[in-house]
Amino acid sequence: KVFHGADSDVAWLQRDFGLFVVNMFDTGRAARALKLPSYGFAHVLQRYVQGVQADKTHQLSDWRQRPLPEAMREYAIMDTHYLLDIYRAMKFDLAMSKTTSIKEVLEESRKVCTI
Repeated sequence: KVFHGADSDVAWLQRDFGLFVVNMFDTGRAARALKLPSYGFAHVLQRYVQGVQADKTHQLSDWRQRPLPEAMREYAIMDTHYLLDIYRAMKFDLAMSKTTSIKEVLEESRKVCTI
């Protein structure tokens, strides 16, 4: 499982649906470990995926509403579409890093899941 900035998502999934996330990689935690200039998804997306700009229109929308409006569904698809590509690129960067490791990021990601 790959998330970006999973703190709120994990809390909501646990509280609202009784779902507990395990074995998760948080690209936000990886951005911090890699000491990127910015840890936000828009920066991470721009850095690792050529020619794609993040649309944060519905970032703060109420995602508990059902059914989701079409615009929110499209936003969710695009907001998650590149996460696996970003994960693979960050995994490579972490493997090449002299200051951090994927093991450290996985540990930090694990802590998010134990809130």
